[in-house]
Amino acid sequence: MTCLILDAHLHSALSTVRSLGKKNSKIFSASDTRLAPSFFSRYSVKNFLYPSPLKDESAFIKKITSILESLKDDCLIYIFSETTLLPLSRNRNKLPKNTRLILGSLENVELASDKAATLTLAAENNIPIPQTFFPGSFAEAQNFLSKIPYPCIVKPRHNCVWKDGASVYETAHLVETKEEAEKIWRELFNASGEPPLIQERVVGEERGIFTFAVKGEGFAWFAHKRLESLKKLGGASILRESIEVDPKLKSYSELLIKKLDWTGPLMIEWKWDENAKRYLLMEINARFWGSLPLAVASGVDYPALMLDFAVGQSLPNEVTYKISIRSRHFFGALRSLLRAKTWRDFQKLWQIMWGEKTIDDVFSFSDPLPFLGEVLFIGKTFIWKK
Repeated sequence: MTCLILDAHLHSALSTVRSLGKKNSKIFSASDTRLAPSFFSRYSVKNFLYPSPLKDESAFIKKITSILESLKDDCLIYIFSETTLLPLSRNRNKLPKNTRLILGSLENVELASDKAATLTLAAENNIPIPQTFFPGSFAEAQNFLSKIPYPCIVKPRHNCVWKDGASVYETAHLVETKEEAEKIWRELFNASGEPPLIQERVVGEERGIFTFAVKGEGFAWFAHKRLESLKKLGGASILRESIEVDPKLKSYSELLIKKLDWTGPLMIEWKWDENAKRYLLMEINARFWGSLPLAVASGVDYPALMLDFAVGQSLPNEVTYKISIRSRHFFGALRSLLRAKTWRDFQKLWQIMWGEKTIDDVFSFSDPLPFLGEVLFIGKTFIWKK
């Protein structure tokens, strides 16, 4: 069976390429940029360039279909972003018969990708969530914004929304005043056509619970805590550490997976509320996640587990893995060091990021060229922005 790795510019995709490559799997990598780190990996047999699904969803689907039709054997697709997940899920019936796409149902992929629907599902099942308002109009938003304490969060229902074949990509905003919140709410609504959520700001530790599910049952559970983020609101983590799975969070996660009748990889993100002294559900990632290199390095090889499932092998209910292993995003770590406010903060971050138990998401002595690809990719992105 051939493995087609999409989003080859992402670290999670590179981790998958290496994991499967070490098991002598046949790997093709694909991305919308020629400088994708996975393209430089010794394990990628062939590389494909596809049109950005953000710019032309139809052209993206056409190219993926063409790649799949060119293969003689079955092809298992690995997905690492919503920008490829949602178009493929919505067009799954158009893909060739040799395609193995391990996902939840179309309805449940949509639900898991919709922050409002996810939080509503959780609340209906007594799973704690942040105080969240779901306004249907600007008038309702104004009303809610007069009740919530500041600063607060205004966030889109979806990170990606396609309009006329092209995508609008939006993220959450931290707002300090009602006037700023109203302005951001209008901008997000006008851009996406969907009414944004209004949510209390939650301050506390972030944890991720991970699993590979089959028909609503989770296998091979793993957990991490976030140590540093690229942005102050969270987003991509640049430093994280493997921890034991919290029984309460696992119980909540099992309930969500059961309600979604999920099949495939899944990440459920939680955040500790210092005021309420409990964890709150933040969102679900209905695909492989950004910190996948940590899980693999700690001993939970999710890419291999998905391949095992695809070929009919049984999955382990529980796995043992190394605790206190850390993984870092190298360039994100440098950025975090540069913005350290004190020398003490700098020293603390340095010791964690370059400690004995810390591995890098990209650099590997046995497969060094992807790091060069990362340097070129970041350099091109920086120059393009300029």
